[in-house]
Amino acid sequence: MKVFDQFVDECIQKELQKEKADREIVQNLLLRKRLMNDKITAYIIKGEKEHFSTFQQESWFVPLISKDMLCHMNDEQEMYRRALVKLNALNAKASYLYIFKEPIAHYRDEDWKCPDKMYLAAYQMGEEIISYKEDERPEVSTIYAGNGRIVCRKEEDQNYVATILCLFSGEMQYGILVAEINPANLALFYLISRQIGNMLRMYQMSKEQRRMQQKLEALVREIREKNEVLNFLSESDALTGYLNRRGFMEKAVQINRENAGKEMVILFADLDHLKEINDSFGHIEGDFAIRQCAEVLKSAVGDSGVIGRIGGDEFCAMLPGNVDDGQRIRERVRRESNEFNSDSDKPYYVELSVGYHVVCCGSDLIISDVLKDADEALYEEKKKRRKSVKK
Repeated sequence: MKVFDQFVDECIQKELQKEKADREIVQNLLLRKRLMNDKITAYIIKGEKEHFSTFQQESWFVPLISKDMLCHMNDEQEMYRRALVKLNALNAKASYLYIFKEPIAHYRDEDWKCPDKMYLAAYQMGEEIISYKEDERPEVSTIYAGNGRIVCRKEEDQNYVATILCLFSGEMQYGILVAEINPANLALFYLISRQIGNMLRMYQMSKEQRRMQQKLEALVREIREKNEVLNFLSESDALTGYLNRRGFMEKAVQINRENAGKEMVILFADLDHLKEINDSFGHIEGDFAIRQCAEVLKSAVGDSGVIGRIGGDEFCAMLPGNVDDGQRIRERVRRESNEFNSDSDKPYYVELSVGYHVVCCGSDLIISDVLKDADEALYEEKKKRRKSVKK
């Protein structure tokens, strides 16, 4: 336009320098100048409108990158692949997405330094798009690029422009994007790099959240396991491994609640002459006799019932059954004790006196009262025990 205006102005000046200037020619030149200026301006405006319209449409396309990456936060490999699919659709001839090992803080007015190492997460060359798993990404260092190098796709009659964009959000940098694009599209790809940077920040936060969640779950499991150990210790008898008084009472209350209307046998038993065993043979032998009584009682009760050591030489058991079942268990305890004593080389007898009481489960049943009834039945049985446990 400048050259054309200058040329027309010179023509007009030349015409006006004549003795008899032709005003019609001058007016004609001015008219043509104005028409040509209008046409060129219209052409430029049209081109700018088309360029703006294209940029606007491509800009509307940019948020889809965030959407796709957000939808695949649980699959890092696919998340990066989706981002490069969109770059291909926006006419990037090639693009390489490099991720730093750890995010790097970079503050205003600092010189930027490329990390010693980074990793190729994904690349796109035309229609081909490759994304790597985390443990398979090619490593790129300041010395050696290896499989993570950029492949130059330059043809003899073309220029090659690699645009490098930092992937950042706030002060944190997560990687770089290298793209072979038309330099005119730099503004668009800058927007894209900001979208990817923001998504990488969200992914990093999501990763941290998952890591914290895993730590929390591990801590909860550890606490639960320790609570189980504490509960076991607080409810178990250290000598026999069966329930202690507290554990047995809690279990008996639970059984009563869960079996309303059903009959239960509650047994009360104790080891005969524990004091004599301790005094004559020592407390180690006394402990052995207590453990043996627990095993005999558990064998007689079976898996359908629970037993507990509720005192020094006292045991309790609770199981479904009636009077006949109670008598059968008492006889089995006596029989198994006799079998043990006949085979044992111990200089003393290990025997149990057993009393029992049959109850009907229900809300009006008080376990402690029933234990008193069973204890009274045991008292009668204890009258039948040996005078001495020495063989």
